[in-house]
Amino acid sequence: MSNRPFRFVHAADLHLEQPPGGVAEVPDHLQELFTQSAYWAAQRVFETALAEEAQLVVLSGDVLDPTWTGPRGPLFLIEQFRRLAERKIEVYWAGGAGDPPEVWPSLLRLPENVHVFRSGRPQQLLYQQDGQTLVRLIGASRRRGRRLRASDFRADPANVFSIAVVHGNAAPGALRERGIDYWALGGRHSRSTPLSTPTIAHFPGTPQGRHPGETGPHGCTLVEVD
Repeated sequence: MSNRPFRFVHAADLHLEQPPGGVAEVPDHLQELFTQSAYWAAQRVFETALAEEAQLVVLSGDVLDPTWTGPRGPLFLIEQFRRLAERKIEVYWAGGAGDPPEVWPSLLRLPENVHVFRSGRPQQLLYQQDGQTLVRLIGASRRRGRRLRASDFRADPANVFSIAVVHGNAAPGALRERGIDYWALGGRHSRSTPLSTPTIAHFPGTPQGRHPGETGPHGCTLVEVD
């Protein structure tokens, strides 16, 4: 395994198409907050990656449904991805139930630092620095009507740190058996860590609560591999 330390930011369920709700009436002085907060919270995720000098950003699905955000959502993401590209930060994105790859507008090309996992069977991507492989990422965008199958993910025989990127959940025992170092999961709005040793399986939760029932900490997760 590479002995070079690195950092990555894990985020999921940004849901740019979903403003907060669950209140009978929004006061005038809070209307801008309600309409803009999903974007403000998402922007802080990307600003965290910049401030913490992360090498990677891992997105585990349900970032946005562009059919509901209209052009604003994809254009916002492209702007954030370009900010990351200026600092040579790579993005690895596995689509969820609301953002499978095929719903992305075909006329808007993603920057070259953004890698979107295909739907269906997991694919492997390698992150390298100076000709050295630091991370092996195994990801799959979610196919409608299909659940996460841990058996589709395989550990790295070359002993390179591995990250599985997927929107969904499986029994902790099934995740542990695959030998993946870090399961970057999406699909839960509350952050949780079903597994912590030796395999880590983590839901970062949504960057913000969207109704009175979504209390507790929200944001993204910074992971440092030493």
